[in-house]
Amino acid sequence: MIQPKRARLHLSLAQKIILINFLGWVFIYADRTILNPVMPEIQRSFGLNHAELGLISSVFF
Repeated sequence: MIQPKRARLHLSLAQKIILINFLGWVFIYADRTILNPVMPEIQRSFGLNHAELGLISSVFF
């Protein structure tokens, strides 16, 4: 039985850098979008004040 050849993805260095930057941007955007709505619940669960909650926000950004 003949095995079909798999298509390989060959990326240049510039394309790899663009891809890494894009994935980093997606992660930052998702982090910023998901963290803000759940901050009040985090604050209640752990008994944090506003300064500590702001510190959590600054660490993730």
